Amino acid sequence: MNLCVTYYSHDGITDVDLDTLTRVRATDLTPAESTVHVVKSGDYAYLGKDWSWPIPSQIIKVHLPSFTEVNRLDLPEIGSLGGGGWNMALVIVGDILYAAYDEPDGIVNGGIVRIDLNTFTRIDRLDLPVRRPKIITDGTNIYVSYWIPTRIDRIPVATFAIDATINMANAGSQIMLIEGGKLYIGHGNAAPDQLTRIDLPTFAEDASIPLAAGEGWIYGMASDGTYLYLGLGTAAPNPGIIVRVDLATFTRVDALTLPITLPWAAAERDPWSLFVYNNYLWALCESWPANIVKIDLATFTRVDALQLDTVPDVEGDSWSGVLWELGIVAPTVTTNPATGVA
Repeated sequence: MNLCVTYYSHDGITDVDLDTLTRVRATDLTPAESTVHVVKSGDYAYLGKDWSWPIPSQIIKVHLPSFTEVNRLDLPEIGSLGGGGWNMALVIVGDILYAAYDEPDGIVNGGIVRIDLNTFTRIDRLDLPVRRPKIITDGTNIYVSYWIPTRIDRIPVATFAIDATINMANAGSQIMLIEGGKLYIGHGNAAPDQLTRIDLPTFAEDASIPLAAGEGWIYGMASDGTYLYLGLGTAAPNPGIIVRVDLATFTRVDALTLPITLPWAAAERDPWSLFVYNNYLWALCESWPANIVKIDLATFTRVDALQLDTVPDVEGDSWSGVLWELGIVAPTVTTNPATGVA
């Protein structure tokens, strides 16, 4: 299994073999800084690129087996993908890519753009009532949360229109994950942070729990079916922290603190992207350069790590990655854009 690593402040992508935990290759995508989110369908990865003058917002299509760019689509939207908080900006259902945008030119609120992957063209756009949207899908509906308000909207893919809205007890939505008919939402608080659970069949909040003191800013999320793993954002000089939550009882179990090695910018901190593969949890850190940390699920302990390159350019400030495997075509529905797990 390989991990395609993207960056917000580096014009390229990096391929890492997780079975050997080695950096395999890298591709220059200039100009392609400010990649906010990446998802995949089949042998292709789609990178959502934020707008930066004079380059418009773009979707970049990469063929994973050859690890080369094959196309890029310029969009009229010039706001940031996903807006404030976290970066869940892209999901795929069938042959349609949905991209959430914040504050496009001339429009105050957010929106979701539909892109036909067969023709790689923009289809249309749904305007949203609030700024800074984040999106996730279960293949039937798209769920939209927002950075400031407590609101969550449900959008059936069949109609591409909001059909239901609820409000949570907590604001500051940053990251979402769907597991076992439940939608889990991590919020952004200085500490302790909050984790919300929403029952999707009834589309209603059914529980909310706080983390421990000092545990704030849930930026990453993954699940192995038994536990939910939460990657926390941390400020200097604090270490990276991953919290473990029991899904059956919906209780915080414990936390893993990653080691601090100076300088802090290059340490294993800010595990913003989490992936479950081969009985391990893999944490892709936003650090400078990026670190990939291997964590044994059975013991919940750190067993290894790889730091990416600094020459000729720093492969750092990673906001998103995607798992892929040569010769295996992924399902056409991406059910977990928060982690990239197919």
